[in-house]
Amino acid sequence: MAQAKESNDLKLDHFKVYKQYYYVEQRPLKLQLQGQFDQSPIAAEIDHMLYFATPVRKNNSPLVDKNAHLAFYNLHGPRERRRVVVLKNQFGLQKLLLGPALYLLVPSHKVEEGSTFPSQLDHYKAYQVLEGQLVDKNVVLADQVDRQDRVEVTKPALFCVPVAKTVNDKTSRIVNAKAHITFYDITPRRHRVRKTSKDQFGEHQLVLATSVFLGVPTLKLDWGVVG
Repeated sequence: MAQAKESNDLKLDHFKVYKQYYYVEQRPLKLQLQGQFDQSPIAAEIDHMLYFATPVRKNNSPLVDKNAHLAFYNLHGPRERRRVVVLKNQFGLQKLLLGPALYLLVPSHKVEEGSTFPSQLDHYKAYQVLEGQLVDKNVVLADQVDRQDRVEVTKPALFCVPVAKTVNDKTSRIVNAKAHITFYDITPRRHRVRKTSKDQFGEHQLVLATSVFLGVPTLKLDWGVVG
């Protein structure tokens, strides 16, 4: 009960992340991003979609938005300084050392009957976790690809902050500034599921392969620059 309540307080789902069987080609696109680590917008570029995330029920917790999907695009930007983040989520209080920003997470519509675009889902900038505590928890996940999957959650892999995104003078502003996502490595499981997705950059034919991460709604308590 407490787990579901914490997720709903942040108005954000858990996510199960699938690696693409083939890279989804995307022509390089220049944009500007500004999150809570940035004093001003930072010029960056995205290209291929590498992962796709679906909302998932963890240990039978309810979904916040069944339409909330995220596409992971490879992100290229200026070198950033390392940061330390103190966070709290359903796995407790944690301290992470962050490295470079690797991906831009883009709200996405999984095209099928009865689904819609997730209007209240933010863009996220995903930073590599260089150091963090081992979680070592077993959970049961159920989503639109796999009805039930018992996995082991191990170490944190990515920490994501909501960002405002500007492309061609059109800005997608942050909707839910408190809600962050920490992605953890999970026991991988192979799949080969075909889906169609649509986002701000077009329609894509997906082949979802290995499941690799569990995304957990997270509250960022403090952060600072290292060195």
